Amino acid sequence: MLALKTPFSREVLQGYGVLFEKDPTNLAEKIQFIEDHPDVAQRYRVRAPQRIREAYTWEYIADQYEELLLQLVSGQDPTKVHSSVTKQSLSPEQVIVAGASADD
Repeated sequence: MLALKTPFSREVLQGYGVLFEKDPTNLAEKIQFIEDHPDVAQRYRVRAPQRIREAYTWEYIADQYEELLLQLVSGQDPTKVHSSVTKQSLSPEQVIVAGASADD
């Protein structure tokens, strides 16, 4: 539910949790927000398993590896090619908002 704001964490959470900066004050603010909004915390708890089921299936992971290998074989730099990982994004309706957003 709370994760350090990194590219990896942003991709994993995608609106299913709260990101914090590498700063104790910012982390304290995010914890306080969750404490002050138990309804938001509950929605994250309910939705987290849904995120895991959708984004981390073996089929999806295998597709990502296949895409990576095809890029490597064709001489592309996978770090420069638009990946299926970035194609998955939430619509505005899917982001839980009660003072927080996927960027928080």
